[in-house]
Amino acid sequence: MTPVRLRRVSLPFVVLMTAMVAGTALAGLLFSQLAGMQRDEHTMPIEDGAWVLYQVQAEFLRTRLLLSEARRTPTTANEEAALLRYEIFQSRLHRITQGRLHADLGRHRDLAAQIARVVQTSADIDRELGEMLTPDARLAVIETRFAAADRLVQELTVAVNHATSVDSEMRETALEKAHAYLQALFATLVVIALLSGAVAWMQARRSARESAKLMELSAHLRDERNRAETASRAKSVFLANMSHELRTPLNAIIGFAEVIAGQFFGPVTPKRYAEYGADIHQSGRYLLSLVNDLLDLAKIEAGRMDMAPDWLDPQAAAADTLKTCEAEAARGQLSLVLADFPARVQLRADQRALRQMLLNLVSNAMKFTCPGGRIVLRAEATAEGLALSVIDNGRGIAPDLLKRLMEPFVQGAAEAVQGQQGTGLGLSITRRLMEMHGGTLTIDSAPDQGTTARLVFPPGAVRRDEAPVRRAA
Repeated sequence: MTPVRLRRVSLPFVVLMTAMVAGTALAGLLFSQLAGMQRDEHTMPIEDGAWVLYQVQAEFLRTRLLLSEARRTPTTANEEAALLRYEIFQSRLHRITQGRLHADLGRHRDLAAQIARVVQTSADIDRELGEMLTPDARLAVIETRFAAADRLVQELTVAVNHATSVDSEMRETALEKAHAYLQALFATLVVIALLSGAVAWMQARRSARESAKLMELSAHLRDERNRAETASRAKSVFLANMSHELRTPLNAIIGFAEVIAGQFFGPVTPKRYAEYGADIHQSGRYLLSLVNDLLDLAKIEAGRMDMAPDWLDPQAAAADTLKTCEAEAARGQLSLVLADFPARVQLRADQRALRQMLLNLVSNAMKFTCPGGRIVLRAEATAEGLALSVIDNGRGIAPDLLKRLMEPFVQGAAEAVQGQQGTGLGLSITRRLMEMHGGTLTIDSAPDQGTTARLVFPPGAVRRDEAPVRRAA
């Protein structure tokens, strides 16, 4: 399991991030303090209550004046005016005993006590007035009580002035504190902005360095890949160009060895020389097969394999392949069977490539099949196109080897058991040739259950036609 590499974090970066977190926490604290002060500011001012109290005082004085006028000149109009003014005074006084005004004024203890005494005096007047029936008697009670309450109203005025002064001082203190909080908050936000800029700058520098490293690594890998591809192409081109230089001397060696082994110009003495000639002939043919496979693979990789697809009779090509392998199959005591092919099926393929692919598959099947075994070559039209299958009842292939069998130079284990020679390139070449035809090569096998190798040509390469087709010569 690949270990996870943690990216190293520098000390300045940690310090900056810690400072940012602390600054953010401080900013949040300052915001909460300002929010609390804002909530308190809605209840602190008592200007509305003081104004109402001043109105109460003014109504008290107006009522006293009208009462004196009514007592000096006791007319019905003067009495009604005095009683009406008294009711206005009562309504003003009633306002400060309810709602928000009562709550705001109640924060000042001395002022609240003074208001309570004035309200109590008013309540006492109302109680006494309830027993009086004539206006003159009512006015007399009001005048008497108002004369006694004059001192209370004056004390109420003093209390209002004191409460207003205290409230102003509190508001000034709160504003100064809010101003200090705002300055601290602004400074904190500036510091946070600077720290954020520093962190962003450090991250940008780190990202730039890492990006430069990645680009350098990418360029290095690209150069290495280009060099590897160039070397591979050079190798493939070199092998492809060595066709004549390698095959010509090998053909000469094979030919002269065959002359010596066959004693075409008379007996060869001693007899061991003729046996050596046969060994040279056999080794030369194997080496020529290896060279041909290497050159074919190099041509395919170099893109120099010439293909000439044409409409062919697949059954004829299969029959010719089995005929080529009859002698070797007889030596190995194997039977070759050509199964029924679909009627009037034509296959568009390169003639030489098709024969080489079938020959590679049949040769592999003979290597993996024990004496007395059976090898079947058949064709089947499917939705995927035309499948040419080579089926044997040989030793089969192990699953781990089956996954790598179509890679170059991979050989089956059965070859070592049977003493068969092979390059391990046949299936790789066959797969490449099938890809050039637009088809696929699949192999199904299991130990002791035989092997099925299948060449699947695409639907575009298959047709049914009664017209004469070119037979594989």
